[in-house]
Amino acid sequence: MNESIAVFPGSFDPPTFGHLNVIERASKLFSRIDVVVAVNPEKKYTFSSQERMAFMKQLTANFPNVEVHEWNSLIVDYCKSVGANVLLRGIRNAGDFSYEFDLSLV
Repeated sequence: MNESIAVFPGSFDPPTFGHLNVIERASKLFSRIDVVVAVNPEKKYTFSSQERMAFMKQLTANFPNVEVHEWNSLIVDYCKSVGANVLLRGIRNAGDFSYEFDLSLV
């Protein structure tokens, strides 16, 4: 297992089995995964940040190397603050792949 910190950011509004799948697979590859519940005051959420945090903590309870945190700033700042060197992203469809690929080139 790599001695790496991976960050999996998202609004998780609501959490899905897809989110769980990414976390489960990543938990086998990295020594620590920080699930970061995003808080954006410009965005309208179905669930409060406290509810989304509780959902994610319950969802990840069986993964000892997964931590859940709340963050209300740029995700790059979070990654720097914890020394993360991996950013996890989910891909739902070809459009997501194209978007994420373009972001990776920036």
